[in-house]
Amino acid sequence: MTVFVVFIINFVADFAVGIWASHWAPRQPSNYYSYPIRFKGGIVAYLPSAIGQYLVWGFWSHFLLLGIIGLLFWYYEKTGRAIRYR
Repeated sequence: MTVFVVFIINFVADFAVGIWASHWAPRQPSNYYSYPIRFKGGIVAYLPSAIGQYLVWGFWSHFLLLGIIGLLFWYYEKTGRAIRYR
């Protein structure tokens, strides 16, 4: 259950940051907004370093969480602890 909650929170947060960056992030770098993110159409938005890194790593961690969920499904099925509805 916890992995599903983290998965959903990561998806929503990554999606929200991506939407914010594509519409309202500055297009010129500054001391604070120094991390470039490239969007389709040649648009480059600059984000704070921590948020920019989250936008990149949050995307890849989403696939990692999907893999963990798949392994949990497999583990619970193998050990016989899967809940079955008939």
